[in-house]
Amino acid sequence: MGGDARETNADRRGAIVVVTGLGVVTSIASGRGDFARALREGRSGVGPLTLFDVSDQKTSIAAEVPHFVPSSVLPSARRSAGSRSDALAIAAADQAVRDAGLSAAQVRRLGVFVGTTTAGMLENEAHLAEMVADPTATAPLRTLLSHPLCAPADRIAEALGAGGPRRTVCSACSSSAHAIALAADAIRRGDCDVAIAGGTDALCRLTYTGFNALGALDGAPCRPFDASRRGLNLGEAAAFVVLARRGALAGDAKVIAELAGVGSVSEAHHITNPLATGEGARQVMELALADAGLGPEAIGYVSAHGTGTPLNDPMECRAIAAVLGAGASTTWVSSTKSQLGHTLGAAGVVEVVASLLAMEGGFVPPTLRLATVDEACALVRHVGPSAVEARFDAFLSNSFGFGGADVSLCFARPGIAKRAPASARPRIVVTGVGARLPGGGGEALVAMGSPDAPPLGTTASADALDPARARRLDRFARLPTDAAAQALAEGGLSAEGGARARTGASLGTTWGSLDASAAFMWRAMQQGAKKAMPADFPNLVLSSGAGHVSIYHQLRGPAWTVSAFDASGLAAVAHAAEEIDAGRADAMVAGGVETTNDIVLRVLEIFHGAGVRRARSEGAAAVLLEGEPAARARGARVLAEVLLFAQRTWLLGDEEDRARVLAGLLAELEGVSKGARLFVARAEDDLTTQAAAALGAEQVIAIEPRVGSHEAGGAVAVAMAVRAIESGAVARAVVVQEIAGACWVVALGAPASAASG
Repeated sequence: MGGDARETNADRRGAIVVVTGLGVVTSIASGRGDFARALREGRSGVGPLTLFDVSDQKTSIAAEVPHFVPSSVLPSARRSAGSRSDALAIAAADQAVRDAGLSAAQVRRLGVFVGTTTAGMLENEAHLAEMVADPTATAPLRTLLSHPLCAPADRIAEALGAGGPRRTVCSACSSSAHAIALAADAIRRGDCDVAIAGGTDALCRLTYTGFNALGALDGAPCRPFDASRRGLNLGEAAAFVVLARRGALAGDAKVIAELAGVGSVSEAHHITNPLATGEGARQVMELALADAGLGPEAIGYVSAHGTGTPLNDPMECRAIAAVLGAGASTTWVSSTKSQLGHTLGAAGVVEVVASLLAMEGGFVPPTLRLATVDEACALVRHVGPSAVEARFDAFLSNSFGFGGADVSLCFARPGIAKRAPASARPRIVVTGVGARLPGGGGEALVAMGSPDAPPLGTTASADALDPARARRLDRFARLPTDAAAQALAEGGLSAEGGARARTGASLGTTWGSLDASAAFMWRAMQQGAKKAMPADFPNLVLSSGAGHVSIYHQLRGPAWTVSAFDASGLAAVAHAAEEIDAGRADAMVAGGVETTNDIVLRVLEIFHGAGVRRARSEGAAAVLLEGEPAARARGARVLAEVLLFAQRTWLLGDEEDRARVLAGLLAELEGVSKGARLFVARAEDDLTTQAAAALGAEQVIAIEPRVGSHEAGGAVAVAMAVRAIESGAVARAVVVQEIAGACWVVALGAPASAASG
């Protein structure tokens, strides 16, 4: 994405992205035909929870996928380490690929985009509690490699033989909706022609205990929009849609619908409670309609987030009424969570699949158990106990996550949407940098980036946040919030007058607050679930860091967490650049964070030896990325320009494919950054050696000897590279990082390079 490449792919930016296949595994049915029938009939998947003991919980029901045996789905080599979430995802993804009728060549280049909140937590939470009780325990450690959120995406790619771009995003309950948006962006950028996008989440003790602690669960089957509603029911599911560039499909290919529009914002209000006015929900629906080029009169159905909680339902109904205006009384609105429960990270895509099947089949899914509509939800027409026969040509699907991460997706029958012509890609620049690292904050980056910088400590120094405003932030949230404060201050992006309305947050992490999660589970298992502290739970969701950053700094653009193992921090920076490139944000605070987790140290020692304990550290880094027009318009000082941001992928385990892909990447880098300084996590990596040779790099700056090793290191490397460019020490810099089956890269140049790029 450097130089003239911005213009040559302009036609792709306006590409029509269509749905050509879908797959679904839920508590009421699996597969498109059975799922559509179950929706029509008004089946309920809510019943007694059997996956784990809930005898000491306040509630005992959930929407569990019946008779599901993960070992029958997981590849034989993964059965001992794979998770229920992995297996649900593989089953749904395989259905979607078959439904789309993809060729072997299309699958080989298939992108994989996954949203999730729990990944392998079900399998690992008992082990986590055991390690709190017995710090010497080693037997559970190997299973924890299935814990990171990016594991399901890797398992899907491995099972399908997919070698295209692979991403994992977490924004709590809007995760899979975000994944769909990111997949469409990748198709329009030309990263792939076909992608599978969706989400997966299995029921687990941590989320069940946490939502009970918050008082959010109803002990009886939930009743969204009803005057007597008392909360939600948790569920589990996986679903995926196959998205494709319309021009890449054969003439006779099946087209289910067009992904017409996307809206994404952060409410910047509260880590769990929605903004009562419905302002965030209203904004995302209006943004989705504007992106689609449709007026509210085109929408025949709204698939509501509709959790059944006292706060969510009236908020959402206010927003729907404000968006639809006079049409609100004639537009169908329902909540499939009354049938499926709240499936967390999978909820967005499950509800999209339900709505696609409803539009295809000419019916509106019911809202079960809606006896008396709450006055605040008066626009909801009574739909139940089974579906209503009705035709509609376009719909909105709403998803709202912890931290106020709101997403609305607009789908339409082919030819209905009138998307605006694609605009030219904005150049992306860096206007601010911040860090909270061992040895200091952002001011220490220049010294640490010099070739002879001494090794520093392992624990990040104290921050300078306002104690009153930061009182609910744990260390996992405090570190990136402080780094973001530095970047925003240097960039001069004030919160006054709505200046941060189109500024978002992209945060990379692999482990989150793992020790805190372990302590939460130990307390629940040893002392009883009713002893779980409600204030602790929200901070255990991996997206909480990004949520707190957006709330503290009043960032109202898109917000999410990225997970990519060792490359998490670098991936978050690239993701942020992609969001600006897509036009949904003017600016993004992007970076990564890892905190000291003793359990992570013990896991890594099993695989890398005891030396990892000496090298392992913690920290956070952030850069403020902006579209150059917006930055120049407000007079911001440009520190560096982003010349390239990309992920390159290959088939897992295929060394020939890896060699081919990396050769292409190195040739591409040589074109934009000959003679650049190379910033890497570890100097001895094979990719580092290749990149140094290809670039003719005079010096390789390895991050680990300076600040220690952690998965946010790529973000630290970007921050150091910007400081090196700003100081005049180097004109161009490249940050690269390889993980299993993929490589992330960000290339930077001095602002003057904009003329010669």
